[in-house]
Amino acid sequence: MQTIVDLEQVKRTRIELADVVKRHPELCQGEGRWSDNLDALEDGIMATGKQRMEKYRAKEKGLKAVNVFLTPEAQETLAAIMAEHPNLTMGEIISEALTTLITQSARA
Repeated sequence: MQTIVDLEQVKRTRIELADVVKRHPELCQGEGRWSDNLDALEDGIMATGKQRMEKYRAKEKGLKAVNVFLTPEAQETLAAIMAEHPNLTMGEIISEALTTLITQSARA
């Protein structure tokens, strides 16, 4: 059985790999192997076109992904707010809460 290679897909993948190397040189320097960092690589390479466009649009809007550790109480509160407002994303809820808190603190 003959396997057909999609050269355009190969080129796109190589470009994406080069982009990962530019953004995260620590992932491929020294003794490190690509297989040691599969999670980061999968985020950049295995994402669908829709996911890549969402990230691109968010970046264009000035949005930035951050990792936040919430207390159990904060997790429960966030879950309750998300249930009350299913049309809002978690990021939108947290952003609104932070900006509202800062505005209220400035008024006080």
